[in-house]
Amino acid sequence: MPNLPNHRNPYTGEVLANAVEVCCACHKNFASTRAGDKHRVTRNGKRVCVDPSTVGLELITNSYGSMIYRKPVKAVRAGIREPNKKLARKDNTALLTVA
Repeated sequence: MPNLPNHRNPYTGEVLANAVEVCCACHKNFASTRAGDKHRVTRNGKRVCVDPSTVGLELITNSYGSMIYRKPVKAVRAGIREPNKKLARKDNTALLTVA
């Protein structure tokens, strides 16, 4: 069996990476503090947990099989990057450059 890290969710026992945050109210795992904070909202003057999928977080499985919510990864659009827009042709096709 491979060496597993010692960081676990204390409520569920799931194996986590060191950077993963565990919510002390709902016991769900979050990939970052920002993702964890995003699922906590104020309602009637109290901080409550909401369903992470309703605030734009996606559920993934880490390499240890634990379920973790995170912000969706933006896909990088193939083509022209912002600094290289001036190299584009008028017909929206990019020029190829050889390094």
